[in-house]
Amino acid sequence: NHPKKLEDSDTDTKLSLSMAKTLRDSMNRKFRDFAQCILDKKSSQTPLIQQAVITLIPILAKFDKSVEHNSSRSTFMNSCSGPSVDFLIESIKDDKNVDASYKSL
Repeated sequence: NHPKKLEDSDTDTKLSLSMAKTLRDSMNRKFRDFAQCILDKKSSQTPLIQQAVITLIPILAKFDKSVEHNSSRSTFMNSCSGPSVDFLIESIKDDKNVDASYKSL
């Protein structure tokens, strides 16, 4: 809580806007880090992990609602879409993952 003298003041609004921007930036960084961590697992030889990555790619893309002010692309699209699409295309060639990969793509 802000001190009483700052409530409903111009300073209070500036502090709130600044905090909101800081939180948004922090959450975008955390989301990018998490998405990259998932993509780093795409080369795993464990079928269950590969299946999880294939399943999570569209969920991450859908979940990412954050649009940066100077860009019309979301953080997932900026940092992960190319490697994700490449991975899904390669996974379609794998008989074990063809259905899930095609659906995710």
